[in-house]
Amino acid sequence: MKIIELTIELKEDTVISENAATEGGHKSLNFIPGSTLLGSAASKLYRQLTNVNAWQVFHSGKVRFTNGYPLSPSGQHSYPAPFCWHHSKDDASTIYNGTSHFTQANIQPKQVRSGFYTDDFESVKVSLGSRMKTAIDPKTRMAKDAQLFDYAFIEAGHQFSAIIQIDDDVDQKIVDDLIKHFNGTLLLGRSRSAEYGKASVSAILKTTPPQISNNNNTLSIWLQSDLCLLDNHGQPNLFPQCLSMLDDQLPKASLDLSQSFIRKRSYNVWNAFKRGYDTERHVIVAGSVLTYQLEMPLAHDQNQLLMSGIGLYRENGLGQVLVNRPHTLLDSFKLKTATEIKTRSNLPTVSHPLVGWLVAQHEGKTGFDRIRQEAKEEAQKLYRFYESNRRMLGLDDSVAVGPSKSQWGSLLAAAKTASSSKSLINTLFTGADAIVKDSKPGWKDKFWHDNKLTSFYDWFKHLCDQHSHDLIAFVQHFAHEAQQTLNTTQKGAK
Repeated sequence: MKIIELTIELKEDTVISENAATEGGHKSLNFIPGSTLLGSAASKLYRQLTNVNAWQVFHSGKVRFTNGYPLSPSGQHSYPAPFCWHHSKDDASTIYNGTSHFTQANIQPKQVRSGFYTDDFESVKVSLGSRMKTAIDPKTRMAKDAQLFDYAFIEAGHQFSAIIQIDDDVDQKIVDDLIKHFNGTLLLGRSRSAEYGKASVSAILKTTPPQISNNNNTLSIWLQSDLCLLDNHGQPNLFPQCLSMLDDQLPKASLDLSQSFIRKRSYNVWNAFKRGYDTERHVIVAGSVLTYQLEMPLAHDQNQLLMSGIGLYRENGLGQVLVNRPHTLLDSFKLKTATEIKTRSNLPTVSHPLVGWLVAQHEGKTGFDRIRQEAKEEAQKLYRFYESNRRMLGLDDSVAVGPSKSQWGSLLAAAKTASSSKSLINTLFTGADAIVKDSKPGWKDKFWHDNKLTSFYDWFKHLCDQHSHDLIAFVQHFAHEAQQTLNTTQKGAK
């Protein structure tokens, strides 16, 4: 098997929608589907090939265009989060494989269902954006009626990695044509005529394909893309209880339900060439983990079979798997903090007072949005803290606990009138008239946080220390969100 490794750098914002609908709100994918790469190659090469070769490349599954997942800032490949990962609701940095740890500790787990992670367990974030555009009437130079469009996109500057797997019996000329096509500038995704989708792609032929490691008699299959299977009656198979259901050449090993984590979905695929929808697909979602207990390790040819992908629609990148990776075998580990990927780094620098003013306005708005989002996330934690205090004391929702709504209102008023962060700190924490004091009702109430008892005073004081650089704006937003939380947590409280 030959491997062509693709590195894709987005030069422009790229529109890759979750669905092909032309109406309603659009959501952007955070990766490049294999079908997008297949479509790019087909638009250039399909008519140049004979019918036999065209079928071999684009329909038979002998050539497989895999999904493009983001590269980390250091250039490492990333993979979709496996659904076997769980963490406690108070600490998302420590990951446990499965749920047995939480059952023993009597802690409610939360499953990791999104994101991309490298071999070093570093999170890789993809920046998404949206933009409104309208069509202009060339006669009146005004906006056309009913011609307002919303574009959701992946921001320019991101890099993605994908591969093209090619079976050995495919003509070498086809391999050369694919390498030539994917070396240069391409237009990817939707709305390519509206200044979206320009990407720089490089293709390198790899002579040694990656090998699958087999860990004794345990086979942990981590889906890197959706998996579409059919049973013996031609019906969707979304629960492969036996390993041979993935492929007839694999042994009849049973699915280990305690170590398997499966999610499923169904969707219709729009075929732009046919101008219509293809057959509805019922698939097991990428990130699912299937664990089988073998009587003996797989043979070399069976490992190669898994590496080539399983199931239907492999030419579109479906059925790609990783086997027995540390991500699905380690009992627990720490996640590394995501490094921010700088997008739009390719834009030229323009020195002009107007440009400087516009950039300052944009950065100010972006900073404002960030503070508001951080305040909202912190305020959402209050719900758990109020409930924790009530459970400790055996109280119901009719009894007020913690800082009251009027106390948060006092914080909001102080932040609105503060002249500086220093003066706000003095108003909140210093002197006999301080708004926030450990001795005042509500602030001295305690709850469980990070496996220890913490008072509302200590928690809020630490929160203010963390946001000292933008304290006034943060406290304004936080106090407002806290009041909204009180409306939910203290129904009937006086």
